[in-house]
Amino acid sequence: RRWIPGGFGKSKWLTWTGYGDGSLQRQSVVAAWFTCNFVGIVFLRTMHFQFLVWYFHSVPFLAWYALRPERYDSLRWLLQCLLVALLVLGVELPFLLTGPGLVRGPDGRRWETQGTPRVAGSLLLQLTHLVLLTLLLLRPQEKGEGLVKAEDD
Repeated sequence: RRWIPGGFGKSKWLTWTGYGDGSLQRQSVVAAWFTCNFVGIVFLRTMHFQFLVWYFHSVPFLAWYALRPERYDSLRWLLQCLLVALLVLGVELPFLLTGPGLVRGPDGRRWETQGTPRVAGSLLLQLTHLVLLTLLLLRPQEKGEGLVKAEDD
């Protein structure tokens, strides 16, 4: 008896039984993974390397997913794309706005180092996080979005 009908290599493990005969779209699965990681980053006090690796690549996807510029034409599309770019830039800039500063280690010792965050950069990062998190929370969900009809074997 198998845990996953047909084995792990089959696409049946994506089947979502809560809405009848359908399975999750790949974009919805990736959005769920990236959003979980993003929420963790937003509310953590420190960033661990494992989170940061995914975070860096997920911000453009999440901004695009939240705003969905592909649903609009001409000027509205351009404005949505610019907003996506501004959100990505709002996350990137704080990591560039660093300078020398005094840091304290876990044992209480202090030393001077490069790359310490600045107040303006921290505020910009928090504001961008808040805007992106709000856009993701308020993103309208269309009926049946995220589901595709399951293929018959």
